[in-house]
Amino acid sequence: MLRILKIFPVGRSSSVDILFSTLARSQIEDLRNLLRNNWDEIGVKYDHNLKTMILSLPMWPVRISSLDQVSKPALKPVSCGYILPKEVDLYKLKNNTTYLAYSDDLDERILADLNVPHRDVFSYIFEDVEFPKKYDDQYMMFLKSILKYDKDTPYRRIIHGLKGRRCFPTDTRKTLKKISDLYHNSTIFYTVFADSDVFLHPDLNEYSAELSAIGYKNRINQETFNKCAEKIEEYQNQRNPPTDLRYRGFVLVNCLYNNFQYIKLDSVERIPFVPVAKSLDDPYKMYYKPPRDLNCFKEIILPKYKEIAWSQKSLVAEDIIPPPFVLSKYPSLGKPDVFTVVKHLRFLHDTLLNDDMWKNDWGDTFKHNVYEVYKWLDEECSNEDINLGQYIAQNEPLFLNFHKNSNPFDPENWCSANDLVLNSEPGERKYVSPSLSKFSNMLKCANVREIKPPNVEIHVRLHNQFNFTNSMFEFLLNQDQATFLHDVVFNVSGEIIRTNRYMLAATSNFFREKFMSRDFAVSSPVNPVTIVIEDVNPNSVRVLLRYLYGQSIEYAIQGLNGIDINPSLEMIIYEDLLKLANSYELDHLKDLMELKLSRLVSISNVGFMRQLAINLNANQLEKYCQQFIIDYKDLM
Repeated sequence: MLRILKIFPVGRSSSVDILFSTLARSQIEDLRNLLRNNWDEIGVKYDHNLKTMILSLPMWPVRISSLDQVSKPALKPVSCGYILPKEVDLYKLKNNTTYLAYSDDLDERILADLNVPHRDVFSYIFEDVEFPKKYDDQYMMFLKSILKYDKDTPYRRIIHGLKGRRCFPTDTRKTLKKISDLYHNSTIFYTVFADSDVFLHPDLNEYSAELSAIGYKNRINQETFNKCAEKIEEYQNQRNPPTDLRYRGFVLVNCLYNNFQYIKLDSVERIPFVPVAKSLDDPYKMYYKPPRDLNCFKEIILPKYKEIAWSQKSLVAEDIIPPPFVLSKYPSLGKPDVFTVVKHLRFLHDTLLNDDMWKNDWGDTFKHNVYEVYKWLDEECSNEDINLGQYIAQNEPLFLNFHKNSNPFDPENWCSANDLVLNSEPGERKYVSPSLSKFSNMLKCANVREIKPPNVEIHVRLHNQFNFTNSMFEFLLNQDQATFLHDVVFNVSGEIIRTNRYMLAATSNFFREKFMSRDFAVSSPVNPVTIVIEDVNPNSVRVLLRYLYGQSIEYAIQGLNGIDINPSLEMIIYEDLLKLANSYELDHLKDLMELKLSRLVSISNVGFMRQLAINLNANQLEKYCQQFIIDYKDLM
């Protein structure tokens, strides 16, 4: 056959074509096999004319796609073809470029000896291939081959070249889309985009990591979370949103909690996607259930209406309360703003207060809800600079103050900020009941007035009773044993209290001088000194004596046997001790009683306290009462 071919002049391609047209395909294949088997002996590399002739022989098979339904590929001259790596599958071409098939190393060596050019894979893909407009199996084979080929290269030129093309099939096999529009078929993405054709064909999942570099959404991050939230918002704005929209919102919020360390909520606060549910009919009478607390609103879910709402705009459903580790980073998550809470409080007062069903069946729950609102507001007001006066008018009765009775539905138990004064006493006008006063932060932020101690300081002179006790022993040692110092009897409103003149003399200059005077020198144990005291409670004298013996006033009061100590009795004892301190020139005790009595001054007793201070020359207490009257004159 080679001898026959050599009779045809080089360049006479038409003659070669005529000859090969008369040959059967099997004969041409035999010729090619003959060349393959004797390639080294033929010496084509060194015979230019023979090489040129072989290049023109239409005997080399061209490449076809692995899915082409062709039993035998066409045969063409080697001179018209290119070599393409076997790993890259062939697809439809938009030009007449020919790619030659090769099956083994010998084929590669023959084509190399014939100087057949290699086609750059990048150029093949973006210059020769005609990308389809819709999915087909052959294209999938081609796409997988080029992705696999590029995966093993260091620069990933091919993958980056595909970035802006609509060339990636979805899992429905109907459309081709940009990779930046597609998502991995994971639980979160599949739930949010369940009825959307936005999932990459699963056959390409093995290239997720490489494709993510050009926009493929294969994992939750800031961008993909925002996209999911925006999709929920888009569904909500539809005339007929998906029936499982609430569930999709739950899944998204759960995803947020599991990935909160990677997500900044600032960019999605405006997006309503946290699920809540409510009725369109009469939610507050028929379906509305009160909140257990303000981070957990319970509502009956009706299938005919569902709504998704961002937690900053609404109150969060019970089953998606943020876990503590999320709230530690985002304390505002799941928490309504102050305006929303005040609006809810206003609803409780304006609507439920007059609702017969609530009055009959939900009294305790109603009161509990009100206090939960107060608790939330009180905590907010303790941590932030909040002025509730911006949301609650001074004359708006939104504060449940049990001063008439214990009925939360009695309008007279609801007061405005103008009707309340913190630290006022029971029975006084504008008294705040204990159940409400514990929310003092809230009340202060709502501009409720507060009775505070006047800016008057009462000084208590230094006093060390231990020094007096020591001086007693020194005094006794230095005295003549003939000195008549004997027992003393206090007659207090007819009740006898005995004491020791030595102790009194040692601890009080007043008593020392009294007992050393001529009038008391003739007294004896048989005829003890008797001191009559009127208008003083006997227990007050007992406290005085304990104080002179070295005990503190508090300890002395507690040491009274069989006495029920209550605020009223303490008040009486303090008044008596002030009288006794004034009578017996006990300056430190007098200062101390002025201080203790000042702490008991209220709107209802300030007049009495002032007169007491005047009568006993308690100047510091008098000054305190005068300032108190000036500060709260309008409340008296």
